Amino acid sequence: MLAFTLAPLSSCQRQSRRDGALADYLKAKSHYAAGELEHAAALLESSRRKDPNLHQAGFMLGKTLFFQQSYAEAETTFTRLLKENPDHHESAIWLVRSQMQRGAYDEAREQLEMLLSYDAGDPRLAYLMAQICLAEDSVEDAIAFLQRAAVFGEELAKVHLELGRIYYRFQMDERALAELRLCLSLLPDGNPVRAPVVRLVETIEARREGPDTDTQLGETQ
Repeated sequence: MLAFTLAPLSSCQRQSRRDGALADYLKAKSHYAAGELEHAAALLESSRRKDPNLHQAGFMLGKTLFFQQSYAEAETTFTRLLKENPDHHESAIWLVRSQMQRGAYDEAREQLEMLLSYDAGDPRLAYLMAQICLAEDSVEDAIAFLQRAAVFGEELAKVHLELGRIYYRFQMDERALAELRLCLSLLPDGNPVRAPVVRLVETIEARREGPDTDTQLGETQ
């Protein structure tokens, strides 16, 4: 009879701890966004203690420790997260960044090689490997990885272009300009897409300053 009585109580206590963990995490997000990293870290630690399964809190804690330059602690946090969630790609990338900041390039390289074997299309991985190559004075290898990252950057530019066109269509000019400027920052000077994107930026800026214009972006590849 006692077991039946305690079961609902235990369930309520677990739910209460989960609710408290989530509340701490949401407060921490506000402090993190405001750059108040010490407050964010304290709340995230509290959240993890209350509910170790709230992995979002653990991930944000790792990033908070990283930006506080507590790289060894950040590495420990991301390593723990990966043991719990081996497929959490973002934790793996931040683990590499933490290792690099500590100067543990051999460990970072090993982790990066594994990540690249699964996802050779992530430009962040190519960029990080280039940084390791530069640190080891392997300039030719660094250039090769940076060239790979640049190719992916051009593909990403197309994403920002399409977002800019959509925002322009719905007269969301500030967002359109932000996306189109990102697009331009990723495109090399000789890319044929640059000229029509520049014209669209000029069109939006003119619309914000004066009467509407019917000039639109032509078809791009």
